[in-house]
Amino acid sequence: MGLDFSEVFEEFKTIFTAIDFKEGHYDYEQGGVWVPGGEIEHELIGIITPLTNDDIRFEEGGTYTRQDIKIHYQGELGIGWEVEYRDRRYKILEEKLYDEHADFNEYYARRIDEQEQEKEEGGE
Repeated sequence: MGLDFSEVFEEFKTIFTAIDFKEGHYDYEQGGVWVPGGEIEHELIGIITPLTNDDIRFEEGGTYTRQDIKIHYQGELGIGWEVEYRDRRYKILEEKLYDEHADFNEYYARRIDEQEQEKEEGGE
């Protein structure tokens, strides 16, 4: 086991919502009935910080801005998941897995503006 950061997470914990997307499927145990996909919301606790100057310049997911965030979470989130935090929505684009050395992972999330969010939800 790696380093234990539980005390740090307890001191700086932040509640946020992670949104996973489940695809529609046929449920053959229920006679082949179609089950539509949708969002699955998970209320989670982690640490959310703004990106540093180095994060903005050097991360693999492209150019980040000061509106984007870094999520430190004691577990795993999915690339492509969305996060709601302080009435704003973000999309997870990158992960840094530290689970071999520590008890958390780090995720980089880009803010989704309202127009982009409408496109993803099937709007215009």
